[in-house]
Order: sequence, then structure tokens, then C-alpha cells
Amino acid sequence: MILKMKNNGLFLIVLITTMLFTSCKKHENTKLVKTQIDTLTAIGVLKNNDLKKEDNDCFNLLKKIISTSSIQNQFIDNFNLYIEKKDDSKLTIKLFDKSDSQENTIGWIVFDASGKKLLDVTNDIDNPINLKFNISLWNKLIDCYYHSNGKYKIYDENLTDPICSDISTGEGTEQNCMFKNTSIELVYQKTKNKEELEKINYLLPQLPKKSMVKNINQGGIISISYNISYKKAVIEFLFDGGVTTISIEQQGKNVKRNIIYSAD
Repeated sequence: MILKMKNNGLFLIVLITTMLFTSCKKHENTKLVKTQIDTLTAIGVLKNNDLKKEDNDCFNLLKKIISTSSIQNQFIDNFNLYIEKKDDSKLTIKLFDKSDSQENTIGWIVFDASGKKLLDVTNDIDNPINLKFNISLWNKLIDCYYHSNGKYKIYDENLTDPICSDISTGEGTEQNCMFKNTSIELVYQKTKNKEELEKINYLLPQLPKKSMVKNINQGGIISISYNISYKKAVIEFLFDGGVTTISIEQQGKNVKRNIIYSAD
């Protein structure tokens, strides 16, 4: 009888201990899950806030390119907008008076990315008014709405001819040029579009934002490396028989470009 009571007591102690341990473990797991949920929620909020900020920046750029264009509209000083339609190459934009709670239409604009035009179609969609606009804002909007597609961007084809000099070195030749009142990106585009050196067609449509290497392994080219730093881009073509280096550097309002041809 006494042995049975002892066994019952021991069983009861084990049962209580197990229940307490399980309860604590459950509490810890609950806290862990809650912490994980809170962390994921916080990350989600941050991402959403970043997306909202990016959307707001793009929206403000869209308003700015319209308000600073050559548009003639009596409400232009107090307008708002929303994108009625977006496809692969065009934005159709509705304009309305900010003070009008009904948001009645005061104008229609077409952002024609492929045609590189900003069109006022308010009065006649078949005969739109071709608006003048800020090219820098245009290119930023291509970044926003068309994934930085280089073929939709506008580059100044009328760059003043650079002042250049050619010199011979012990390892090859070097061309030094100075472009007035321009930017690294525009000089890059001019160099690429004018096909100023061999195999230039293998260059990326636009300068990457970060350093990278593009493997080619055809046409005698092994690879092209892009070394991107503040106010300078160095592009190196690695050929089977040598190296060609393009250095493009912003110097105040001007850009210096060096092309160095080196043989193995």
C-alpha cells in the first residue's frame, strides 16, 4: 500500500514537471513565433514604404515634366494627374484640377517612350501638340516606368566635337579627348553610337551603375569589364591579342576620354 502511494506520488511529480516544462516551451515558442512575425511585419512595412517613396518620386517627376513643358493649359498651376493606361511604350495621363473634388478632366497627355515625345492630346487625339520638355526629367522617367530601357532614353547627338590628340607609347597608341559641357553617360553614348573603336557593338546599351564583368568569348573578345567609381568609368576590352581601355572622367562641366590600345 505504501509502495503504491509512493509510486502514485512519483507519477504525480513527473506529470506536473512535464506539464510545467511543456507550458514553458510553448510560451517560448509563442514568443519566438511572435518575434518572427513582428520582424517580418517590420520588413514588409519598410519595403512598402520604400516602394511608396519610389512611386511618389516617379509621380512627382511626371508632374514636373508636364508642368515645365510647353503645355498651354489654364489649370497647369493647380493640376494633379493619374495614369489612365500604361503599356510597353506609352503612358496615357489624365490631368484634373486639384481643387475639383469631382476630378473632372482638364487635359490628356501621352508620354510616348518609343517615339520619344510628350504629346498633348486634349483637343485632338489624331493631331496632338508635340510638347517641348526637359530631357533630364525624361530619362529619369524612363528609369521609373520602363526599367531604364536605353532605347527609350534621349541622348544629345549634337555634342560639340571634342578636342583630341593622339600619342604613341611604347606599348601602343593613346587618344585623349576633351568634351565640353557634357556628362559621362552622354560621352559613353557618343562613343558607342559613333562606333569609334573595334567591336564597340558589344558594349552595354548604357553604363551600369555598379562595376561588373561581361563575358563575351566571341569575335576575338574574351570579356568587357566596367569599373564604375565616382565621376569616372573605366571600360576594358580584353582581346585574344591585347587590351583596349576606355577611360571616361567627369572634370567639372567637361568630360575627358582616353582610349588606350595595348598589344600583348
